[in-house]
Amino acid sequence: ADIFAESWSRAPDFDDGDTVVTNYVLHPIMGAEAYLTVRNRGYGPIESFLFSTGVSVGWEYLIEAWVQHPSAEDLLTTSPIGSVQGELRYQMRRWIARWRPSLGRDALLVLVDPVEALHRYIGKT
Repeated sequence: ADIFAESWSRAPDFDDGDTVVTNYVLHPIMGAEAYLTVRNRGYGPIESFLFSTGVSVGWEYLIEAWVQHPSAEDLLTTSPIGSVQGELRYQMRRWIARWRPSLGRDALLVLVDPVEALHRYIGKT
């Protein structure tokens, strides 16, 4: 519990020991997924960014803080970079969805936004 309390009383670390790939590829992908979770449900870019930021801060301070001090690098990359990626993927998915239905179009939709594609597949009645 000491590390958890310290997470709230000391500024986040700038070097969390993660690799460049983890910090600048994997964390933004998670930020993009959080962003797309609400963007695909009709929320705007600002609300989606705020949701992604809330998920990132919540993860750093409520979940991960029990085992590792919050990371400034994670907070500065996950949601900001992820939200830009998420909006680009959102616009790309909307553009591709307007194409004539085909196996190629459907494959691209899965590639661009696999979680939304799965949601739409499962949600069919």
